[in-house]
Amino acid sequence: MKVLNTIAIIFLFLFICFSNGYCQFMKVVSTVPVNNQKDVPLDQVIVIRFKQPLRKNIANPDLIFEVQSKTPVKSTLSFSDDKRTIFVTPNQPLKRNTYYMVNITTLISDMELRDFYTKDIHFTTIGGNFRCIAYSTPAEVILPPGGFKDVLYKFTETGGGIGEIKRCKLSYETLNGQEISNSMNEMKLFIKDKETVTLPASISIPIELGNRLKGSTIYIRRIFEGVDGDNNYFTIRTGIKATIADNINTSNNNWKATVTSPEYGAVVPKGSIISVESILNGVPNSQVHGCWVVNGTPTGFFAANTDANGRLKQSFSDKFLAANSGTYSVALQIISPVKMTCEPIEYIVSASPVNSPILMYPKHSQIFKKGSSTTPSFKWASTLGAISYKFAISKKREDSSKVWVDCTTNSYTPTWVKWSELGTGTFYWFVKPVFPDGKVGNEAPPSMFMIND
Repeated sequence: MKVLNTIAIIFLFLFICFSNGYCQFMKVVSTVPVNNQKDVPLDQVIVIRFKQPLRKNIANPDLIFEVQSKTPVKSTLSFSDDKRTIFVTPNQPLKRNTYYMVNITTLISDMELRDFYTKDIHFTTIGGNFRCIAYSTPAEVILPPGGFKDVLYKFTETGGGIGEIKRCKLSYETLNGQEISNSMNEMKLFIKDKETVTLPASISIPIELGNRLKGSTIYIRRIFEGVDGDNNYFTIRTGIKATIADNINTSNNNWKATVTSPEYGAVVPKGSIISVESILNGVPNSQVHGCWVVNGTPTGFFAANTDANGRLKQSFSDKFLAANSGTYSVALQIISPVKMTCEPIEYIVSASPVNSPILMYPKHSQIFKKGSSTTPSFKWASTLGAISYKFAISKKREDSSKVWVDCTTNSYTPTWVKWSELGTGTFYWFVKPVFPDGKVGNEAPPSMFMIND
């Protein structure tokens, strides 16, 4: 009977507590890092999201511990506006290759019951000797929807190691740590000990996202991922607070860039170190941050100034520009003060001389719209020793009566009249080289294109 009375008293107490809002079960919705995560960055901010808001702020208890030595890590706590998210920021970088625990139970006050399924967080930091932190300038910006802002990321390595960044995740987050959207890009950046590497880049507010969140303040984060000299995975986090302004961004269309070398369709020996060059025209005496985009991958970042006429010449060379056989595309991208990428050029990397034309553009089976006032330029790779070429278009793949046009370069652009006379349907185009002795080489395998209404 006494046992039943005791149980009844407990249930009565719990009923009174819940009915008066004195206590509640605190369920953890998400954590960063997740439990048992490995390769956690040394500058990791612990984020704990509860289902219900906390009833009161907590001072600064010891929440993070080194499991082996049971040593607490001094940290600073902050809270989201809705009191549901806690940010635990270590006052000093964490140790490498160390096992840590975050004591969530400590966060729950005596009037807030801990959910039975809520567990403490355990994680292990990255290993190796590579120690690097990135700082971004500026730390806070105001941008309109569709707006861009030039940013400098400075990487400082102090552990005596070497690292290679291979990817960069761009993440848009609310101030309480919830991710809105993200994207991942490949990149290439080497970082050495006692060297500060500066990466000029930009941040932007996509128009759709900006229009949806006008007047809001969010975090734009870059999470750089790579491997160190011991092949250990690492991440480097940065964050910029961005307020989305309630106005429309205007773009500057006065900037133009052109790749001048190598020529479209040039043949480059495999394994050679080649140089790509460009000319950029824009606003006089302006600082330009940009990069080269090779086969879709940004590389060769630079910062330079235009001259008094608004011109800027840029060049870049690297072994990977001709590392493997195949077709390469290269373009110059301006990151700041505007966002634009010039028309890419394509060239061929070959381990042996190219003795017959390789047709490059239009791509096989490309479709053009009838009546367009812009005619395409047909382009092909240069043939070793050729001084000119012959070009033809036919509706038949096998056509002995096709009419050849003489070309002094490895490209041909039909006049609008000739292009309009083709009509609609499927067409094939042909190229053959002409050598100094007048001998005409073999035709390249034809490529097909279509013109539709």
